[in-house]
Amino acid sequence: MNIKNDFQYKDGLKTPRLITRFLTEADVAVWVEYCKDPVAATFTPIPDKTPTEMAQLWIDFTLKRYRENRLGMQALISKETSGFIGMSGLLVQEVNGKSEIEVAYHLLRKYLGKGYATEAAQKFRDYGFEHHV
Repeated sequence: MNIKNDFQYKDGLKTPRLITRFLTEADVAVWVEYCKDPVAATFTPIPDKTPTEMAQLWIDFTLKRYRENRLGMQALISKETSGFIGMSGLLVQEVNGKSEIEVAYHLLRKYLGKGYATEAAQKFRDYGFEHHV
């Protein structure tokens, strides 16, 4: 699957409780909290890196995805508090030699179990179908 060169991945997507925005270098500081979580770290193994280094690599990789038109995770911001609660988005992944689109999400631990992941994943799923990604 190739993303069309003229496809514009959008942020500013809204759900009842969330708004999305593209990640920036400034998000490394907040993402360190996720990378310090021992459970979360098992899902994102980056050997021999500190939580800060892991967060930097994560953000750098996402920014590279944006530049290469490979979609990527976006920040999930609470409409109520304006706080950063996690990430979600569409990812181009290689599966058995074929490019596929994945809906992905990662939340800071304190926001788990509140329905944010489902809300975000459904929004990105719908966005993907609406824009024929």
